[in-house]
Amino acid sequence: MKALICSLALLVVAMGCGQILGIENAHVDPSLADVVNGGAGGTPAQSAGSTSVGSTEQGGQPTQPGAGSAGEAEAAGDSSTSGGAIAGGGSAAGGGGAPEGGSLCERYCDAVITGCTDTHTQYIDRDACLATCQDFPEGAPGDATGNTVNCRLKYALKAPSEPYTYCTWAGPGGDGKCGSNCEGFCSVMMKACSLRSTMKEGDFFSNDSACLTTCAGLKDIGEYSANNVGLQKGADHIQCRIYHVGAAVAEDDPITHCPHAMGKNLCFDSAKP
Repeated sequence: MKALICSLALLVVAMGCGQILGIENAHVDPSLADVVNGGAGGTPAQSAGSTSVGSTEQGGQPTQPGAGSAGEAEAAGDSSTSGGAIAGGGSAAGGGGAPEGGSLCERYCDAVITGCTDTHTQYIDRDACLATCQDFPEGAPGDATGNTVNCRLKYALKAPSEPYTYCTWAGPGGDGKCGSNCEGFCSVMMKACSLRSTMKEGDFFSNDSACLTTCAGLKDIGEYSANNVGLQKGADHIQCRIYHVGAAVAEDDPITHCPHAMGKNLCFDSAKP
């Protein structure tokens, strides 16, 4: 009995001491359980003040899930870019537009061949255009006048909107806009028909001045088409000569076509002595 009374007394004293000293039984806030255990996924939480790898960029802005640095993308060979070009063929600098390609003559011939067709065709074919283009001075980008490739390119690009105006300007003659028809003709003639060792006297011009002087006396009917058979024979005008010097280039056959371009046979004016 004494033992029981002593045990009860000790229990009362212990409880009283706990209340006096403010010592309570330990308990855990349920809201802290997820923090300790990493939430529903069970991943351990980072300690206070630490940053999860890949969770924020410099400056504290959230990143997209799985997003890597630009360097990582480049190192991984990101298929959306290659050499600064945007996927789909656009240039990064050009905002997605198709970049210009090829040489000046290639761009010019592509434009004049596609923009000037049917009755407005200026060259027998693209190869003839490319070969003839070499005979013109390049000029400066944006040329609006002058016997240059850049001038012809300018109007070749405009040709689809009004081929009956722009195609002869873009063509080999130049038609008074990109040089006179005589300037265009003589630029090609002096290079295409210059095989003096194999050609007969009178089948080529001795110099530019002789070509321009002769051409100045020819009839100029204005309109030109490489598809117009009527311009290829029967009269001695500048358009007939432009066709045949072009044929000399296209067929790589100056022996046959240069005499015509000189005013013989097909480009012949029967009224002249």
